Amino acid sequence: MVIGLRPEHITDTDSENDTASTRLELKLEVLEPTGPDTIAMVKVNNQDVACRLSPEFEAQPGESASLNFDLSRAVYFDGETEERIEF
Repeated sequence: MVIGLRPEHITDTDSENDTASTRLELKLEVLEPTGPDTIAMVKVNNQDVACRLSPEFEAQPGESASLNFDLSRAVYFDGETEERIEF
């Protein structure tokens, strides 16, 4: 099974649903300010993952940050067929 999250569901702020979220301390590989937000690239299990951070978030590439993963927004896929799994 593969879990998918959109960048806006991985943030520096707490999610609305604390019972279905988790925080991970991750190294910020790349930070790209875009105006209304900052896109950050991190690695999770050797996979590049995009996150959407608030424009006020202050950090530099190479630093670690505590990021919130809103798992209530996750979508699930079959690892072999890549088809979405509906619950």
